[in-house]
Amino acid sequence: MSLSQIAEARVFNFKNETIAGYFRGSTSLSRLGTTPFDNASGNSTVFTGEDHAYNYSGEIGFLLNIGDFATFRVGAELIQSKESEVVGSSAGGTKYFDLVSDVFVFNTTGTLEYHIFSTDTTRLSLFGGVGLGSISMDLDYTFTSAGLSAFSLSSDYTEKTTSYIIGAHAGAQYEFLFADTVTMALEAGFRHLPVPKLDYKEDAATIYGAVTKGSRAKNQDGTNRTLDLSGYYVGLGFRFYLDFL
Repeated sequence: MSLSQIAEARVFNFKNETIAGYFRGSTSLSRLGTTPFDNASGNSTVFTGEDHAYNYSGEIGFLLNIGDFATFRVGAELIQSKESEVVGSSAGGTKYFDLVSDVFVFNTTGTLEYHIFSTDTTRLSLFGGVGLGSISMDLDYTFTSAGLSAFSLSSDYTEKTTSYIIGAHAGAQYEFLFADTVTMALEAGFRHLPVPKLDYKEDAATIYGAVTKGSRAKNQDGTNRTLDLSGYYVGLGFRFYLDFL
């Protein structure tokens, strides 16, 4: 006597899916330009080289389907601006320093998606959410002898600043079955992420004098140093739906 067993393949249907892990990435043009360093590098310094041309991000997290019409997801996101490498010189062309400018944000996010159209394996959604982020900016200066003399410095230094920020994001997304229980999500949105202030992470002897840990970073005119990581972006993600039954 022989026994046979019938295996039934799982058929994907958004109505039957509850929870998933995901990862996503995005890219956007950057509003930063030279703002991370142009107010920290001398009143008449002339810059040549690449500024912060674009931002990119990566995020991992989990999502929960709430009925047939909404999804809530939470994630941890790293937003990185393209590293900027420039040369600072005098108006007459004398080289003062090489500078590497690095800006990134670690962001915890919560996002609600509302599905305006759906089938068993596709859905179109509008989404909106908020995030709590920690931003870090490092300006790494390597001076020539002319630069050390011009700014009355004795050595190279790295200016490290930080801030905590609350941001928001919104947009539209198209999600569809990619393979088995994995979906792909294409999105376009806007990220609102202004940085109204920055504080020094450690003591340093800078172009504008000595600064202390915890003090506010200032522009040449005495106002607060600010940044803006806001902008339109496009993203791509994959979602891995889990079956606990």
